[in-house]
Amino acid sequence: MTLEAQDPSVGFFLRLAKNIIREKGECPVEYLRQHAVDWGRFKDVALFHELTPFFFTELKDSGGGIPAGLMEFLRRTHYFTFIRSQKKWREFLKIAEEFQKNGLSLIPIKGMAGLADVYREKP
Repeated sequence: MTLEAQDPSVGFFLRLAKNIIREKGECPVEYLRQHAVDWGRFKDVALFHELTPFFFTELKDSGGGIPAGLMEFLRRTHYFTFIRSQKKWREFLKIAEEFQKNGLSLIPIKGMAGLADVYREKP
């Protein structure tokens, strides 16, 4: 028996994550009609995997079935993440502009894995 079958909270989490990756899939409300989701466990799993900002957009038009407190948490997390990302983007643009003004090339790399692609000859 899979973890998804054993734990409806994980099953609901996986369906939402798949919807994000596939750009819509199974209706999450249908799953809720058939399974009793432990909302605290669902929230813990979503936080652990850092997907709460994405789940708000998946669930905001679901028409109910999700506790109001959880929806408010997802909404706040979604907008907080959006604002934080916008601030980081503006800061990056300022830095990129300074590099350009000084005739320097800038290669934005996220994480250490990107360095291996840039510096293949000198690991």
